[in-house]
Amino acid sequence: KAVTAPLLDFLVPSLNDEDYLAWADWTKEQFDDMYHVTSSHLRSSSNHHIRNALATFWIKLKTNLSFRQIGSMFNIPGNGEDRRKRAADAFDSVRQCLIKTFVSGHLGVQHLTREDAKKQNTSFSIEFCWK
Repeated sequence: KAVTAPLLDFLVPSLNDEDYLAWADWTKEQFDDMYHVTSSHLRSSSNHHIRNALATFWIKLKTNLSFRQIGSMFNIPGNGEDRRKRAADAFDSVRQCLIKTFVSGHLGVQHLTREDAKKQNTSFSIEFCWK
């Protein structure tokens, strides 16, 4: 069992805020919130639970470790190349999910109503809302 246990596992309840901040740059509560927003749009596989896929994404962005190294930390089965591919696939799935579920609703102008944009009084609102 010890041989197959991952070195890092975001399913373990004993991980605390310090662990989450060290690896993913989010508190446990923030990570949990992100998990709840994205979990219905992602699916777990035999190699990766959604929480670990989400952790893979943020760890890659924070540390720039190689996908092979991240795959090794999560003890993804297979040789180095298999681990690299599976970690990269998990990263890409989360990236696509965040673009679809989060970015469009929270970044850019798509999430603003015309009235909200007017209240901002920016060059964008002056140019596109007042004319």
